[in-house]
Amino acid sequence: MSRVIIALAVLGTLSACGGSTDGTYVEGSKAIVNRKGNMVTGKAGPAWTDAEIASNAYGAICGPGQTVSNLQITRTEDGSAKFSATCQ
Repeated sequence: MSRVIIALAVLGTLSACGGSTDGTYVEGSKAIVNRKGNMVTGKAGPAWTDAEIASNAYGAICGPGQTVSNLQITRTEDGSAKFSATCQ
């Protein structure tokens, strides 16, 4: 039982250090992109502007030579972004 309590305490501490409560926070200029076929979802740090995400800055979202369409961006209080899009 004590191992379970210790594990939960460690998990709680790590969760508290993670930034926003919904798990959106990504530090600085980092971006996390998940792609399944042409559909993309991801998170971007506060250093990314909506315009950079929309223009597929540096090929980070869709890849070189592809364009981003159907883009949806939401921002959290800490400035991080969640996005979804289609790559063409």
